[in-house]
Amino acid sequence: MGDGKSLKFCAKTDVEGMGGPGDRAPQRWPFPVPLHTHHTPLCPPAVHCSPGHHYNTTTHRCVRCPVGTYQPEFGQNHCITCPGNTSTDFDGSTNVTHCKNQHCGGELGDYTGYIESPNYPGDYPANAECVWHIAPPPKRRILIVVPEIFLPIEDECGDVLVMRKNASPTSVTTYETCQTYERPIAFTSRSRKLWIQFKSNEGNSGKGFQVPYVTYDGWSRVVQARQRPVLPEQGFEG
Repeated sequence: MGDGKSLKFCAKTDVEGMGGPGDRAPQRWPFPVPLHTHHTPLCPPAVHCSPGHHYNTTTHRCVRCPVGTYQPEFGQNHCITCPGNTSTDFDGSTNVTHCKNQHCGGELGDYTGYIESPNYPGDYPANAECVWHIAPPPKRRILIVVPEIFLPIEDECGDVLVMRKNASPTSVTTYETCQTYERPIAFTSRSRKLWIQFKSNEGNSGKGFQVPYVTYDGWSRVVQARQRPVLPEQGFEG
């Protein structure tokens, strides 16, 4: 061409047989682009990957974004790392909202505090396992308030919150649920110390919970009228 430029047709990519397990079949780019005399032609990527994927220039295929990353746009050659102490449940995430806070558990305050499911008030992550310990000073008891709790029932109790005296399955149990309750409840711990565990599976997720507690003088008349237990078969230790 008289202007010193010519046209080069970017090669068509044969999309058959390129998609591995979990990979998306790429789209073709069969159109001409300018070819400058002294420069490499700037052909677009051979494939146009969908959200949740990135183009791998070595294998020349669309690959799902790994766990802990996401990609909301088409035609990208990279994935975006989740911010802070967050990660995704699975690969192939398409939005930053899929990045969930994984932190939970720990030793709680002597007099007041709260526990909450990881990523609250967003949906908690899959395969979470959190353990908290409450150990009040001598002669103090624990009063717990559950304003509401959201655990999906579709998983047949795959997500469970339990409060016991200690980690032993046979220890005194104060509270245990795998369901959603939107009515507030309050109760006194059946033991002076509490071991609390929350576990989720790979199935459905939910908003979870934020549960405050306070400790009080066990001899105080203000709270001697103990709350009705959460489950009919549960009573309280003296």
